[in-house]
Amino acid sequence: MSNVVPYHSDAPRPLTPGLELAYHLRQGRLPRPVAVQFRLELSEVCVGVLDGTIEQWLPGGDGTYTHRSVAFGGLGGLVVGGALSAAMNVGSRANAARKMAERWQPIANGRIYVTTKRVAVESSTDWWDIWYADVRRIQYDRSGVIFQLSGSPPFRLPLHPTDYWLVMIVRFAEGKIVDAPPATT
Repeated sequence: MSNVVPYHSDAPRPLTPGLELAYHLRQGRLPRPVAVQFRLELSEVCVGVLDGTIEQWLPGGDGTYTHRSVAFGGLGGLVVGGALSAAMNVGSRANAARKMAERWQPIANGRIYVTTKRVAVESSTDWWDIWYADVRRIQYDRSGVIFQLSGSPPFRLPLHPTDYWLVMIVRFAEGKIVDAPPATT
């Protein structure tokens, strides 16, 4: 399955995939529909199908951990106990630091369908939809397109090339055509 719908392009060269799509959308050209095996809403058309890992942004934790101490009798025991305590706490501190870090966490693998009204995700266990009407902000980075919805952490979908899919989704979600520069972060 192709990520980018090929056009017989008369657009000036060289353009990024997103800029080329924006050019064609301004000319009134839409991508060819993609046939799917699930029900679409009235006037909804699928414009792309991709496979990938869906990620969700996890805020950092509090960074706490349980300090462990070991002690033995005598001066030698105190030295050995201190060394053992330090060694045990290094792992606890490192684990707490990992939990404290903000990060993208993979939540599902699946097939991603980009339509004119939503992004539908078919994972190995279930289906879920990101309806454009529910999206508060759409962004992108080198890893994919990021959807911010009200009441939940952002989702990132591995839609590549990211500038192409950002232009496509913004066209259908917001009704405007944007010139998306290549993702830099």
